[in-house]
Amino acid sequence: MKTATTPLIQSGSKATTILRQLITRNWLIVLILLLGFLAPYSPTYSQCLPPPAPLNCPIAGSIPLVEGMVLTAGNTYTVTGVLNINNITMSGGTLVVCGTLNLANLTFNSGNLYVPQGGFFNYTNGVTALVMGTNSNIYNFGTTTFACSIVTGPNNIINNCLITSVFTTPFNQMIVQGPNTYFINNGTFVSSFFIVQSTNAANPVCSGPGSTITTNTMINQLANAFNSPDGPSCIQITQNIINSQPMTASGNVNIGYNAGSVNTIQGPAFGSATVSNPCFTCSVPLPTGIVSTTAECNNLNIQVDWLTDSEPTRAVYDIQYSEDGNYFADVAQVVCEQATMEPQSYSAEIPTVYSSVSGYIRLKRTSETNETSYSETLTIDCSTDPDILIYPTMVSGSEITVLAKEAIESIVMYSMDGKVVQIIDVQDKKEIVLTIDNDVAIGQYLLMVKTRNAQVDKLIRLAR
Repeated sequence: MKTATTPLIQSGSKATTILRQLITRNWLIVLILLLGFLAPYSPTYSQCLPPPAPLNCPIAGSIPLVEGMVLTAGNTYTVTGVLNINNITMSGGTLVVCGTLNLANLTFNSGNLYVPQGGFFNYTNGVTALVMGTNSNIYNFGTTTFACSIVTGPNNIINNCLITSVFTTPFNQMIVQGPNTYFINNGTFVSSFFIVQSTNAANPVCSGPGSTITTNTMINQLANAFNSPDGPSCIQITQNIINSQPMTASGNVNIGYNAGSVNTIQGPAFGSATVSNPCFTCSVPLPTGIVSTTAECNNLNIQVDWLTDSEPTRAVYDIQYSEDGNYFADVAQVVCEQATMEPQSYSAEIPTVYSSVSGYIRLKRTSETNETSYSETLTIDCSTDPDILIYPTMVSGSEITVLAKEAIESIVMYSMDGKVVQIIDVQDKKEIVLTIDNDVAIGQYLLMVKTRNAQVDKLIRLAR
């Protein structure tokens, strides 16, 4: 019994005539051409895909994120301060988390989730996996945590952009799959399972030098899925290995595991990786140029001192203050006068308005090429038993509570250029819940509260 088949090239066609002529002249050329036509296309990269250009908050012209919002193409949406949201849908556009976003449910059809340096994205739904739709991307410059599993699809990019970036799915799975989809790690990534499944992308997992992927269980189903083209990076495996294909063709990929405690179900199939048994650390010094930082209360100010190992370029140092350790604001700036390879010492004072409460201090260093890095975060406490309490200072609504030990005589809100914005009716009470006028714009203000024997000037950030 003969089975009828349809030829790839129809008899009598112009292509048939050309092929016959080529066969007559050189059969090898025909073979090369056919292999070129029939072989699947698979791109290769000598370097990891670069992160997008950094975004500086606040974003002019952006739309504040609200509950139940549907994000659409062509628009930029922002989160400032601390925001708790139950549900949003992304169908295009860019969401920039300038502050802290605690999000319970995300339908991720398409678009870009962007977490800049200093931003915190916390996905709290640990039950349902986040399935990324076509052309959905996550760019993390700051800190991102998912309680659930993440499953990629076609044309996705997940980029943990900087060596200081932290991205975690500590209790669930990171599943990298889908055509033209890439996972790039330049910082610290932690997951319970790291799974690479069928994909047509060459080296879909690419690591920057000094970066670390830590996972309990590694499952790899694609040959040479991992690459580290620019220098050594690390993969730490703590419990299980299920590798049906060799992981990498690069000796820059350092794999650390303890054979005595890690269960090799299939594999290990590490390929050309540099293997260390037992585990090792892959941390590298951060290129901040800042050797040490101190912050101390000095009368009514906070004195900040720091030392650098060198100044190869003229850097700008921003002193940043935070009350909660999450949202930092620039409060002072020092500019390096000249480039030098010698150690340099710097000192600056934060204005009195910041010194009446406990909080956190850090330095942001920006080079001439706009590369930013951060010092360690310091805890500072200049407070005593306060006569006046004011909270919250990061206001997402309209209300602020003021508590005093004695009757409040006056409350006045000033703009940062000293103009009166609002005068509050106090009625000689010790406790007042004041309401900020609806026409007061988003921004920073100074709230001055006086009693007979005390006065507090408090910086208020309005982010409604």
